[in-house]
Amino acid sequence: MRNSDLRSVSRCRQHLPVTSLNLWAALLMQNFIRILVTMRLQGYMELIKGDYTVEESVRLAREIGIHADAGTTALIKYLKEQKEVYRR
Repeated sequence: MRNSDLRSVSRCRQHLPVTSLNLWAALLMQNFIRILVTMRLQGYMELIKGDYTVEESVRLAREIGIHADAGTTALIKYLKEQKEVYRR
């Protein structure tokens, strides 16, 4: 998300009641998770449809998982930092 997007979100949040904010945040997170899952599944579909040996598929699946976990860790850190910014 760009800084201008974050400022827009912040302005919108100021005018929404708390219950609407919770619903809005939940919908955003649901869509975000759907995108992440779709991206990961596309990687696994390539392994299934591609011309890879079993050994290559296992190695690549492990590497996809490691990459996804590292990305998830970085994302959690980023989201926690953003949450702290909004608390100030």
